[in-house]
Amino acid sequence: PIWFKGSMTYYWKVKAYSDTDSSEWSQLWSLTYNWEDPPSPPDAVVIVPSTINPTVGERPIANGDAIGVFFEAIPGKWLCGGYEVWTGQNIGITVWGDNPDTPEKDGFANGEIITYRIWDAIEEKEYFAIATYEVGPTVFEVNGFSILSSLSTTPEAEIVIPLNNSWNLISSNVIKSDMEMEEIFSEVDNVKIVKNAAGEIYSPEFGINQIGNWNVKEGYLVNMEAPSSLTIDGYAVSPQIYPMYISAGWHLISYLRNSPMNITEALASISENIIIVKNRMGGIYSPAFGINTIGNMQAGVGYWIYLSEPEVLAYPGN
Repeated sequence: PIWFKGSMTYYWKVKAYSDTDSSEWSQLWSLTYNWEDPPSPPDAVVIVPSTINPTVGERPIANGDAIGVFFEAIPGKWLCGGYEVWTGQNIGITVWGDNPDTPEKDGFANGEIITYRIWDAIEEKEYFAIATYEVGPTVFEVNGFSILSSLSTTPEAEIVIPLNNSWNLISSNVIKSDMEMEEIFSEVDNVKIVKNAAGEIYSPEFGINQIGNWNVKEGYLVNMEAPSSLTIDGYAVSPQIYPMYISAGWHLISYLRNSPMNITEALASISENIIIVKNRMGGIYSPAFGINTIGNMQAGVGYWIYLSEPEVLAYPGN
């Protein structure tokens, strides 16, 4: 698997001038390195004690399996920011931060939640994993030091989202390794157009994908030429480790819990700055005016939200 190799590529732009031609030219040079021998971005350390007995699927972790930490390079695209191969002994994972000398995001941002995946070397399969901590921060901090108290893979999950003729407002609480829009909608017929809140589109008919990867934290508008359904299979999202950083104004958000919850409880942590929330059926929630015609938030449904101030939304755990 690509993440197991842990390689990254950097580019430099070279400028040169000649005596006879003052025009500027550039060329790209690349250097590939492994996380084992990177340059000098900031880092942190996570200790995984052998006594916590991490699990891979339904079995204990075995020698040759690997534990990796992952960061979100761009919405919906995750890259490895450090890993170690399991040997049966305590291991320490160096967690690499974003290199400030490069324009792209190639490591963890300060305060970014550390996400774990386990590589099953026997089945050659990647699992998402959930960690708890005995000591230290759950987020990346420069020179941070943490010790895990448990690490187990998340259960495989599937969500089936009905798509009606015309417009639908949807979201997903399931994540998979390949989140490209082409992959997400590969088995769905009659998709006319998909839009996100930024106005970017995905159109399979015309081969347009401005969205890139499905972002599990966002909702999407899907226009269908005929009814169908969207099935996403992968791993269940743990709501508490997928916080949503929402700026003021309008946004399309997802609902990440695996069961319904009244919107007053689900959004209680940000209710002071909510002006209005709307669903596709015309239901609204406005805490300032005591209005709630949405009732329960539902898995598979997306919601428009308007905030007066920036907020961080973290749904209650399943």
